[in-house]
Parts: sequence; structure tokens; C-alpha cells
Amino acid sequence: MIELEIYDVSLENLRDIARIIANNLNGYRFIFLNGNLGTGKTTFVKYFCENFGIKPEDVSSPTFTVVNVYSDLKTIYHIDLYRLNDIEELFYVLEGQLEDEEGIFLIEWSNIFPEYFTEKGIEIELKHKSNDKRDLIIKVPEENQKLINELRRCKNGRKSETKI
Repeated sequence: MIELEIYDVSLENLRDIARIIANNLNGYRFIFLNGNLGTGKTTFVKYFCENFGIKPEDVSSPTFTVVNVYSDLKTIYHIDLYRLNDIEELFYVLEGQLEDEEGIFLIEWSNIFPEYFTEKGIEIELKHKSNDKRDLIIKVPEENQKLINELRRCKNGRKSETKI
């Protein structure tokens, strides 16, 4: 995994990063989102979903439902593990959904059950900095060189080559 640190990320920058990741998945279907409450995990998901024809206002936190499913150009599973108590409960909730090999899975609080998710994916840790800024640590599989390059461009303040 290649680790990239991006500091002082505004909401506009977060939208750019979500777009870059959405357009450069290159076969990876898991995005693991971790960070304290209020760091922007669900906001990232809203921005990510925009790239697949889903309106941001249709995306909401699955804290109580555990899984929200959004469909348009792709099926996106937005999963929040915060309220789950054990691996059996997790298995029950996700039974059958992980078999959707075309689906994209955005999983908040994946660090609660690290042993469950063995498939490689993109890991994003969000750290609160101020009301409108956060720091990101993004881990990308080494094989996804295009995404790594696009994120480095974004980190360095240059416009990404990736277009929606």
C-alpha cells in the first residue's frame, strides 16, 4: 500500500478527492472510511456518489440502518459499522450484499472489524482539524498507480487530469 497524507482539506477539496477516487477505482470495490465522529466520512460518501448519478441530498448516514443502498450508474453500498456489536451481527447484516461483484462498498468504521474485510481496497482516515478543514491519510494499493498519481497531483495543488 502507498500512503498519501493530504493536509488542510476543505469541503471543496474533499469533493475533488472523492471524484478522483470514484473515477480511478480500477477494479477495487471497497473504500474503508475511518475517523472520529464528525470528520466527514458521510460527506465524502455524498461527494463520491455524485460521480455515479446519485444526488448528494439522497445520501444519508446509515448509523441506524447500518446499510444504505444507492443505485444509478452503479450500485453503491454505504455501510456504517459503528453500532454493530460482533462479527456475527456484521455477517448477518452484510449477508448476500458482498456477493454483488459489480457493487461498490463504502464502509464507515471498518477499523472496528479489520479481520472481516480481507479484500484489498482504498483506505481513508479522516482527522478533524477545524470546522472546515480535515487531514486525510489515504492508502492505495500499489497496483493502482493512476489513482496514486492523480492524488499526488491533487495534494500538490494541481488540477487532476481525471474528468467526470
